[in-house]
Amino acid sequence: MMFASRLAARFAGVATALVLVALPALAQNPAGTVAPAVADNIRKVLGPKINGGGKIDAIRPAPMAGLYEVQIGTDVSLEDLEKKLVTKYIANFSVFQSIPDSWALDRPGELDDAQMNEFEHHLIARASETFQAAGHAAQFGGAGLGLSVVRYKLSVPASTDCPDLVLLRDGTQVELYVVSHDRLDPTAIQKWVDAASGAMRDLGRKRDTIEWSAIIGGYARFGTLHRLDRTVVIRDVQLAPLPDAVTELVPGGSPTLGGGSIGSFWPVLVSGRINGYSWHRDAEVKAGSLTDLLCSYLSAVTPMTWRTRQAAMPVLGEEVQRGWRPPPLPFDEAMSLPLPTPERLDLPEWFDSGWERLLEDESLADAVRMFHEGDQLVENHPSLALVAFTSVVESIAQFDDAPRRCSECGQVTGSTKRFKRAISSVLPEEVAEMTADAYERRSGVVHRSLLHGGEGHRGVLMSPMFGRDPGFDFRWMTLRYTQDAARALLTNQLRQT
Repeated sequence: MMFASRLAARFAGVATALVLVALPALAQNPAGTVAPAVADNIRKVLGPKINGGGKIDAIRPAPMAGLYEVQIGTDVSLEDLEKKLVTKYIANFSVFQSIPDSWALDRPGELDDAQMNEFEHHLIARASETFQAAGHAAQFGGAGLGLSVVRYKLSVPASTDCPDLVLLRDGTQVELYVVSHDRLDPTAIQKWVDAASGAMRDLGRKRDTIEWSAIIGGYARFGTLHRLDRTVVIRDVQLAPLPDAVTELVPGGSPTLGGGSIGSFWPVLVSGRINGYSWHRDAEVKAGSLTDLLCSYLSAVTPMTWRTRQAAMPVLGEEVQRGWRPPPLPFDEAMSLPLPTPERLDLPEWFDSGWERLLEDESLADAVRMFHEGDQLVENHPSLALVAFTSVVESIAQFDDAPRRCSECGQVTGSTKRFKRAISSVLPEEVAEMTADAYERRSGVVHRSLLHGGEGHRGVLMSPMFGRDPGFDFRWMTLRYTQDAARALLTNQLRQT
């Protein structure tokens, strides 16, 4: 069995097995105990097979119904025990070994996380159709063994013979078992085998085109309002400005009960199409990831901080727009002010090609997402924002200047110099000098829990009698210029064809 080595390593000298036994339903027993009749049956069945009649030291119920932990002395080989058990007491089939390896898997029986999610979806969908199930329940376990164990129970009519399916996974290795408290029917087992075989055939092939929509919005930095005034299409995503602005109370500034500032933005409807096998198990994640990446991209190439205002939904844009209503403002209408005329939001001429680069270059996409995280932290968490921006600078710097490691200790060397070279390549010399200590300050945050931006006295204006306020200088010099450098480095990468 492929799980034998993992279990043996877990329990060292004590052999412990998970036994899936086909037993008749018995009366309930207190939690943590095994009914005497069940224990006697297990001892009777397993005893003669354990080194010619070895002793069973203990029998305990496992976290999952129908599974029992059988503890034997140190002289028993777990692998031998498993082989003896599964051939007779577990209806064992490994569909991955019986299906031709035509899915480009490393070897039969291996599935990564994404493939596993899809396989389970197709498996349960096919089994539900075959057994005419109204739904299913899933019970999880195996954490104590370092394994992933899921038991699926289909909701079928009482007259339908439908055993449960147990899925065991160790890393990318997967095995399936059919289990029942009654005698297993070969016909029912074959139905599960057919469902699993069909799920493997569907893997990577059975896809639907799903339309989705979301709403995003961006706040302008330094109070200047901008509005996208035209529809933009990039790859399979469309950005369409909505006609009405949204005004809301934005928490921030000096902490007061119910305080904040009044902010306005023009929402943008994002629509697209995605190929997926299921919205909730697949397409929703892809659409949400695209929406977040789009907000990150817009934050890096425009003077605004963008974020998702309505998460991606599998509906048409008009339906999202009708169903989306911003919350009412918590202040009297007399305090509201007319919106100033917004400036046109100009997108760079390479906006389309830059988006293509993000979709093709995962490292660049990660750097853009990190910039977005820093951009959202600037006002309330400036020290953490510096960590994000220095991370972006380091990541981009390594594209053309690969890090070197010490031959003695293996540690990366020259990080500070590489950071300063990257900063100097995009900032004027006098501005780059103002960020000379940015990397050192970042290290103070990461390694010594130092805060540089006045986070320790929010809402209090520091006015030193002599000299300058270090928190003010950090925010408006070190942090601001490091962010400018990170944006410039990203822009240089995104505009390349």
